[in-house]
Amino acid sequence: FLFKTICSESEEDEKGRLLTKRLHVIYQEIPSFLKAIVGNVVTYGGEESIVDPKSQTVEIRSRNLSFCSQMSIKETCKYLVSASNIHQTLVRRHLEVCGCVSMFLNKKLENWYMFTDLEIYKAGVKVINEILENVTSKFIPAVSADFV
Repeated sequence: FLFKTICSESEEDEKGRLLTKRLHVIYQEIPSFLKAIVGNVVTYGGEESIVDPKSQTVEIRSRNLSFCSQMSIKETCKYLVSASNIHQTLVRRHLEVCGCVSMFLNKKLENWYMFTDLEIYKAGVKVINEILENVTSKFIPAVSADFV
């Protein structure tokens, strides 16, 4: 899929938090049973992020803006400093997926979205691990057998 931000607006609120709202255009493959009905589609998503330097948290809320009458998707991710280890970031994620068409189609839509979301999550973890391996190999020298 292709993801493009077409509009972004940021402001600081009275609590010193940075609030950002974005509108995204998402070009992605859809299941063949839907493609037969609607063809290729461009979808839109809304996102709101809140960066709070005092509490050291980042919260991102997103939802679909297209096909809301057929399927509603709401996601909230919160990143915060671990209470037990200040060098560790915790992630809390809540995802709601609800089909609004018919019993049979709802299940197909919900399963497809959850599968797609899981695959995207796995790909993201893989990329992060590759970046960490690359950074680690450049900045932390390998210990040779001669050194031990």
